[in-house]
Amino acid sequence: MNSSRVICFLLLPDELLQLCLEACSKSDRAALRLVCKRLKQVCDSSPAICTRLNANPDSAAGRDPAALLRLAGLPFAAAEVDVAIPEALEAARQLTALTALSLESSEHKHGTPPGWAEGTSFGAALARSAFSLAALKRLQQLQVTAGNLQPVTCDQLSALTSLQQLTIGTFPERLPGQLWASLARMPQLADLVLGVQTQEDAQCVIPAAAWAALRACTALSYLHIRHEYMEGDERGFFRLEPGIARLTSLRTLRLEGSFSAHGDLWRHPTVSCLLLDDALGEDIPMPGGNEVHMPALRHLGLLSECAPLAPAPPQITCLSGLTSLKLWSCDEYIEVHPQDPLWQLPHLASLDVSYCNLDGAIPQGILQLTTLKALNLAGNNLHGLPDGPYLASLSMLVLRCNPLTRLPPALCSATQLEVLDLSSSYDPSPSLQLELGDLALLQQMRALRALCVPASAANLQLGALFSTWLARLVTIEPAGLRDMMLGEWDGGLDEEAYLWWREQVQRRRSHACSRVLQALL
Repeated sequence: MNSSRVICFLLLPDELLQLCLEACSKSDRAALRLVCKRLKQVCDSSPAICTRLNANPDSAAGRDPAALLRLAGLPFAAAEVDVAIPEALEAARQLTALTALSLESSEHKHGTPPGWAEGTSFGAALARSAFSLAALKRLQQLQVTAGNLQPVTCDQLSALTSLQQLTIGTFPERLPGQLWASLARMPQLADLVLGVQTQEDAQCVIPAAAWAALRACTALSYLHIRHEYMEGDERGFFRLEPGIARLTSLRTLRLEGSFSAHGDLWRHPTVSCLLLDDALGEDIPMPGGNEVHMPALRHLGLLSECAPLAPAPPQITCLSGLTSLKLWSCDEYIEVHPQDPLWQLPHLASLDVSYCNLDGAIPQGILQLTTLKALNLAGNNLHGLPDGPYLASLSMLVLRCNPLTRLPPALCSATQLEVLDLSSSYDPSPSLQLELGDLALLQQMRALRALCVPASAANLQLGALFSTWLARLVTIEPAGLRDMMLGEWDGGLDEEAYLWWREQVQRRRSHACSRVLQALL
């Protein structure tokens, strides 16, 4: 019986075998690869199956060069190599079929390696090593994470003409000119992340020559420039010289750190997503209103980990096409400035103010918004929900991780709401509990299709009972809601997943009805 099953399995065409193997766990795939030549060939020919060598530098296996060499003939593999071990670097150079490589230092965990002078930086050691990237012709993804990287390391990147994703850092003080010259040789580069560590009051300038070099990367769509923060470090500033607006392939830009100048960023014609991260309470350096023109911008994130952001300048209303806004750690910012120009954006449809320490109230500026379709208030300290014009147009409302104990009565005005997330209330506050009396409120929310509540048996059983009268309603736990959503939290419902979950609710409805009625009687 078992042998016939194996024979039938091996008689499947390669395409079906690949689908079967993709559904297996990584450990099962590794075991099946050793069964016969056929399975080995199928595994090794599929990038969806052989995607990663889990050789973590923090583990004994990840610090073993022999473990790397055993995969020398395996295509589509990715390796994590500790640059503190010269033998591991030599082994990685022999993996000519690699498509992804991560060179990481572990100096903060393992100390100075044997034979190194005290205080030797890993970036300097990597620069002195004989390791060469030129042999890795198929490399598509590279991550280099080591302190005090040197310009000579950037010279090696010029051989990687097929690279599509590059993360490299940390450079001291500035980004060397050799880096830009190497990047200009990567026409397929799509994602680029650069890390710099500046000193207090110092400036890291991104010159016009850098933007000119990046214009050769005609596929570049994602750029992230960040300050590598270390405990006790006083950071300096970045200054962008004009030229970034000529990178017309760019779609997403993330600037992490304090910037004294943004160059011609505010006239970029193609960026659709802009994240200004960790602005440290500095004013957003925007030019006059006539100089702000980003016709493609739809998503803006203003994030600050260490201090409330300063008020947005009036020119921000020139971003008239903006539809999505994310604020983070901005509690004083949005409370002190309720008339902020951000609330005057004419087409704002998605607003994320999750984990902003809103204490008991939502700022008045938000309550007056009439264009909102999605609102994320997760992780605050809201005990209720106020009435306001903002409710009338909402189709998605996230209130998870707030100390709510009942469905807010104001929801009766949310007649277009399709998705309501009330899951995971804070501990030790009591979790939200559904009651039979909530049915009347839910009936007024005529468009509601997905209700996510804390995953208690009573909530799910009562939710299934509600679906007896509200056939459209699916009451689910948080994991189920994630399955039903398209893309990000404001992406809307996946209709196919929604119909599947509704069928599951209908199947258990009769059991839930009998249990709830027995409990009530």
